[in-house]
Amino acid sequence: MMDQTADRCAPKWTAREWELSWGAVSRRLMGAPADVRASATMQGMAAALDRAFEAGDASTFCGVGLRLCLHCDAIIKEKCITSWWKIPPRDQATATDSVE
Repeated sequence: MMDQTADRCAPKWTAREWELSWGAVSRRLMGAPADVRASATMQGMAAALDRAFEAGDASTFCGVGLRLCLHCDAIIKEKCITSWWKIPPRDQATATDSVE
């Protein structure tokens, strides 16, 4: 019963929200230096994001995405490197388009 209640309360994302969220985490995952990208921590987060996406579990996706951001920030401080991701300015034309 508890799982059914949690499922009813879980946020439902549109295709566009999933697309934007994947874009944000992809920049951190794919743009990372090779040694960082190959780490067990990053590989585990990538797998968890995949599972959350496949399950349509936005809450877990957000939680893992947040942990990914914090982990990347820690790596930047630890290795004294600059951030490897850049979030492009939002294009007004595509920001209002719907994804079908």
